Amino acid sequence: MYQAKKWDEPRKVVIQSVRPAGELFFTHSFFVTHLTESFTPEAIVRTYQKEGRWRTT
Repeated sequence: MYQAKKWDEPRKVVIQSVRPAGELFFTHSFFVTHLTESFTPEAIVRTYQKEGRWRTT
């Protein structure tokens, strides 16, 4: 959980680390969400990727 000063409530943070086949380094995606604890990290990643509501940095 993470709470920024400007937010009214804390948010869940999910980090997805993937190392593509044949690559030396991992790529990381960070998902900051208001979805409840009933969502698994895998479900959060699938939801945001499916809806196109995520950004890579």
